[in-house]
Amino acid sequence: MKKQILISFLITLLTVLPNIVVAQGFDLFAKQKVAIFEIVDNNNRPLSVGATEIIYRAYVDALVNSNKYEVVNINWNEIKNSIINSGKQYDITNVCKSLNGKADYILVTSVSSSTNDIMADNVKMLFTTSLYGVKTASKQNSDWEEAYSTQQSVKEAIFKLVSSLLKVNKSSTNTSSQQSSYSNNQSYGYGQQQTRGTINGHEYVDLGLSVKWATCNIGAYYSDNPGKHYAWGETTTKSSYTSSTSKTYGVSMGDISGNPNYDVARATWGGTWRLPTSEEFEELIQCCTWTWTTENGTNGYKVTSRRNGNSIFLPAAGGRYDSSLRYAGSFGFYWSSSPCDSTNAYYLDFDRSEYEVDWSHRGCGYSVRAVCE
Repeated sequence: MKKQILISFLITLLTVLPNIVVAQGFDLFAKQKVAIFEIVDNNNRPLSVGATEIIYRAYVDALVNSNKYEVVNINWNEIKNSIINSGKQYDITNVCKSLNGKADYILVTSVSSSTNDIMADNVKMLFTTSLYGVKTASKQNSDWEEAYSTQQSVKEAIFKLVSSLLKVNKSSTNTSSQQSSYSNNQSYGYGQQQTRGTINGHEYVDLGLSVKWATCNIGAYYSDNPGKHYAWGETTTKSSYTSSTSKTYGVSMGDISGNPNYDVARATWGGTWRLPTSEEFEELIQCCTWTWTTENGTNGYKVTSRRNGNSIFLPAAGGRYDSSLRYAGSFGFYWSSSPCDSTNAYYLDFDRSEYEVDWSHRGCGYSVRAVCE
């Protein structure tokens, strides 16, 4: 009887105690909140928006599998203005005081490189990151890592930094690049069970099809970024997209897949990367389930293989005509390598209600999603 009473008491205690603790403001299971401070170069100057986004997301990815920490979003401009308007100096001490319990730690990072364009090809970077405790406004740890300017290299360097600074289990780096807690825990075109890899620093996903598909567009670093727009058969961007400015309009030519003179994927990414053929786009349509969705504020299709369940995300990046970007967020246009005739080429065309392979004149500026063997 006493044993039964004791068991009943323990069950009641375990049921009620968490509610009491939370009600009193003590969450035993709460994660430590980490704020990522403004990311600057070694001269305390802000980085470009694109570079900052890549590095910031890599920090978030590095923490996604930790059961101890989470990233909190802070409006640093608001904090800065508040401090300056109160007549105080904008330094780490006053920043910590201004957070008012919004974070437990601050990560402060500076990036050094041999060039101002830190995300240019083969640029070596040095990440120097310090961890500050918000309550004490003092540095608790500091470390550095080197990286080359590829998405994978930056991720690996930041995984090591986070593991060192916050004592995150390093085994999490094996999977954290496959999912993200950034913006409502949405992934960037691939899930935790994906079969994936990299070629020349660019990631692919195996959908179980005849080719492997890149996880992002040419000119982008994440799948929800639109990337750049190119005229068919051209390897650089330009200010105006018309038939008269097209280098291939009116020129009879065969399939350009893998030809570095005309295939922007091969010219830009190298390796075995190339434009998909129209047949490979048809295969993507026939063998996958297409779901219109939004990832981190970007509309597009999640394309999920019916063969192995892996997926990619194709942003509705619109197209460029003359000097204007049109239909972004509503339509997606992706060039294939296949010509239709001397003035047109085949492309993937989609909006929220349909998707198909169609043809368009070569002067249009469309997106490119590369494939590899």
